[in-house]
Amino acid sequence: AEAAGADIIIVETMADVTEAEAAVRAAVDNTQLPVFATMTFGEHGRTLMGTAPAEAAEESAGTYMRVGARSVSPSFAPSSS
Repeated sequence: AEAAGADIIIVETMADVTEAEAAVRAAVDNTQLPVFATMTFGEHGRTLMGTAPAEAAEESAGTYMRVGARSVSPSFAPSSS
């Protein structure tokens, strides 16, 4: 990634904690670049796989300690009302 000119690795809008952890591990184990990771949650407050934000944070605590930043993003459009 560095040789290609990348400045950062972004693991974006993940709905599955296991897949997010695998992507983060691959990034931090194979590059010196900073890693930014996001999980996405629906209107019901869970990922598409049914994971609540607190569960995702707890399950991925060890992996995400190696991430420079983490975030959540909605997987739905805001209502017009």
